[in-house]
Amino acid sequence: MLKELSHRYPEKTFYLGQVFSDTTTSYKFVWFLALLSQLRRTKQGDIPLADLLSEMATIAWHPVCFFRLSLGLRDKLQRVVLRIRGHSFLPPDAEPEAIRKFVAGSPQVQEALTHFRRYVPTRFLSPWFKDELEGRKDSDKDRLIAQLAQASQNGPLPAPYWLDAERVHLNTSWRNFLLDNLGVIQAFTEYHFAQYLQNRNPNVPGIVNKLTAPTDRDLRLAREFWQFVRAGFQKASSAERFSDIYSGQPLAERFSIDHFLPWSFVAHDLMWNLAPVDATTNSSKCDRLPDLDTYLPRMVSLHAGAIAVASARPRLLEDYTETFKMDVQELLTLGEDGLYAKYREVMTSQAQIAANQGFQTGWKLPSLIVLPEPRRSPTIEPATGDRFQRLPFSGGLVVERFPTDSEAEPSPDHVPFYSLAIAAGGFRQGYEPEPEGWVNVRRLGYAGPLSPGLFVTRVIGRSMEPTIRDGAYCVFRAGVSGTRQNRVLLVQKRDFTDPETGGGYTVKRYESEKTTSGESWRHVRIRLKPDNPDRAAFPILEFTPEDDADLQVIAEFVQVLAVPDPAPQ
Repeated sequence: MLKELSHRYPEKTFYLGQVFSDTTTSYKFVWFLALLSQLRRTKQGDIPLADLLSEMATIAWHPVCFFRLSLGLRDKLQRVVLRIRGHSFLPPDAEPEAIRKFVAGSPQVQEALTHFRRYVPTRFLSPWFKDELEGRKDSDKDRLIAQLAQASQNGPLPAPYWLDAERVHLNTSWRNFLLDNLGVIQAFTEYHFAQYLQNRNPNVPGIVNKLTAPTDRDLRLAREFWQFVRAGFQKASSAERFSDIYSGQPLAERFSIDHFLPWSFVAHDLMWNLAPVDATTNSSKCDRLPDLDTYLPRMVSLHAGAIAVASARPRLLEDYTETFKMDVQELLTLGEDGLYAKYREVMTSQAQIAANQGFQTGWKLPSLIVLPEPRRSPTIEPATGDRFQRLPFSGGLVVERFPTDSEAEPSPDHVPFYSLAIAAGGFRQGYEPEPEGWVNVRRLGYAGPLSPGLFVTRVIGRSMEPTIRDGAYCVFRAGVSGTRQNRVLLVQKRDFTDPETGGGYTVKRYESEKTTSGESWRHVRIRLKPDNPDRAAFPILEFTPEDDADLQVIAEFVQVLAVPDPAPQ
C-alpha cells in the first residue's frame, strides 16, 4: 500500500513498514491513528501528549462500544474505554467531539491513560533504533528510545518525533511527509489495524467498516425496493403481506427500515437483511438480535414474496444471489422452504458470533399486558370521549395510549411507560425509547418535578421489599448524576442474568468501596444490595473493579406510585 510512495520516500516507507509487525496489542495502531488525527485537525508540529492519549480513547471508542469488537485479551485500552463509557453515560455512537470533551475534563480518565504515556510513544519508535536496542533490558528501553529519538533529529535518518515530559515534537520532514500523504498513510494504518482486529474477532463481518464512528446511512435504495414490493403486493391483491414482521401490523406508505441482524454487527445494508417495520418497532428493537424461532419464518415469508415481485427485475436480487451463492433462476426455484433453509444457515451462525460479542439475543417485541376490567373501577378519574385508549393493568393502574393518527396528546402530567426490558435496553443505548404508553403520575400521588428522563415501569420480584413491593409501578429517572452510594438504581450488565427479571438488568441498592490516589479514585468493590433481608433468597450481588466498566447505571428509583387495588365485588 506504501509502494506508490516508496520511490520518493524510501527510508520513511521502510521504517513505517516495520512498525506494525509482531504487534500483541492495539496500542501502536491507535497511537499512530491518534497522531494522524491530531495532525489533520491542527496541522501543528508540537502536540500535547495528553491530547494524543485522549485521542487514543476517542479512536478506540466506536470499535469497542458501538461495534463491540475485542482489542485483545491483553489489551488495557479496551478496559479504559469501557470504564469511560460507564462513567460518562455517553451513547455507543457518541460524536467524537463529545468523547474528547469528557476525556479531557475527567481527572480519573486522565489518570487511567497514564499507563499508555509511559511506553506507547517510545515503543512505537523501536524500528528506528533496532540495532541500539539489541540486548538491552526491557526496563531500559523506553528511556533509551527517548534519548535516541531526540539525538536523531540532527542526523540523516531522524525519528518521526521526539518527546519531552508533556509534548510530542514532530520532525519537520516527517510532518510534511505525513500531511502531504495523509490519505495513503491513514489507509495503510487502518488496513493493518483491521487485520489485527480480524485476528482477534474471527468470523466477525465487516471489520474494515468498524474502525471509525458510524456515518449516516443512506437507505434510499432499500426504501425504493420495499416501495416497489409493496406496490407489487397491492397489484396482486395481497396487500396484507406487506406488514411488520414483529408486530404483524400492516404497514402504510411510510415505514422504517430495520436491520434484522443489527447494523452495528453486520455493517452493511444488503437487502436480504432488511425489513420494513413500524418506527415504534424499530426504536424498541434497537441493536438487539430478534428471536430466530419466532421471527425468522416471518422474515423469510416476507422476502420470498419480495423475491417473487422483483423477479422481473433481476438486478434488484443481486444482494440475494451473492449472499446465497446462486443465480436468479436458482433463487426463484427455491420456494419458501428452500429460502428458509438458506436464511437459517446464514442467520444462525451470524447470530452466534454476535452473541459471542455481547449483542443481546432472543429479543421479542414487548406488548402491554391487558387484563379484563375489574367489576368495580378503581378510584381514578375516568377518561371522557375517545381522547385516548385506556389499558387497565392488574392493581388498577391505567396506562393510556395516544394513537398516532389522533390529534390528542399526553398532558404535561403524563410520563412515558416502559417495561423494565425496554427501559434498560433503550437508555443503555443512549436514546429515549418509544413509549409503550403514558401514565398520569399526578393522579397517582407523584408530586415531584416533571423533569426530562422520568418514566414509569413495573418492578417484578420481592428482592426490594419493603421499599418496592412485588408488581409495584414506580417512577424512575434516567441519567443518574452525582454519587450513586445507597441509591436504588436500575442497573444493567453484560453477561449477567437476574433471576427475578430474567434479563441482564436489576433494581437494587447501590453500594461501593473506593480507594483514592491524589485527585483520582477507583472502585475496590461494588455491591448491589436487595432491601429484603432474606439473604438466602436474595443474596447481595458483588462485582469487582474489572466488572465496573461493563456495569451500566440506567436510572434511579424515585417513588412507588399509589395505585389503588381493585375493590372487592
